[in-house]
Amino acid sequence: MERETVTVIVPTFNRARYLRECLDSLLAQSLPADEIIVVDDGSEDDTPAVAASFGSRIIYLRKENGGKPLAVNFALEKCTGSLVWLFDDDDVALPQAIESRVRALAEAPEAGFVYSPHHLGTDGPDRLIRRGRLYVPPTPTAERFFLELMSGCFFHLNSALVRRSLYAAAGPFDPALKAGEDYDMQIRLARLGRPAFSPEPSFVFRQHSGLRGDRGSRYAAEERARVFRRYSAQLGRKIRASVSIGEFLVPRQQGDP
Repeated sequence: MERETVTVIVPTFNRARYLRECLDSLLAQSLPADEIIVVDDGSEDDTPAVAASFGSRIIYLRKENGGKPLAVNFALEKCTGSLVWLFDDDDVALPQAIESRVRALAEAPEAGFVYSPHHLGTDGPDRLIRRGRLYVPPTPTAERFFLELMSGCFFHLNSALVRRSLYAAAGPFDPALKAGEDYDMQIRLARLGRPAFSPEPSFVFRQHSGLRGDRGSRYAAEERARVFRRYSAQLGRKIRASVSIGEFLVPRQQGDP
């Protein structure tokens, strides 16, 4: 069997103050990534300089601002790893993240992706992340996983290592979703592939007051719930139009929407 290779994709927009800590953590993995692709979505801050300071250890791509879905799609077309880790520019990876999840997939070769727990984190006085409480997601059976995920988003896409072939089968991220695009993709991945679970935490999810969104739809942290409700409604309509009634059953039954 050929060795699995890992691509990490980091879409970024105006997050220079967090990007260095993010990339340092990705480069400090016990099992190194085969490639780390940073997609600069038209940043107007010092992001190009921060990326340049890492030299050939990362692949730096720059495009006009269009939002996270388009940035990720841009990188997915160019990456070469058999496994893909999408990682947010303001979060910090834990050292064993790649190694533990590659091992979990090796133990479950039928799985299309593996997900894991993560820590919540906040900015310290030096702006470096401070690790907080551990979040351990539910672990429904493979037969119930898709239904449970449609009922509520219970794991973070940042915690998932996904076979690139499954991303190809699921199709590109939806650029119409300015929030909730990860949840949309999680549902599509679960619809097509079986899950595996790795009990070892993979990253620290930074909770901060900075702006989110692309240039045309920036919003503050306190507006996050309102924005997600809006796009969750849009995602709900999308699901109702594409998922058949039989797929809400356990076990699932395929059929027309």
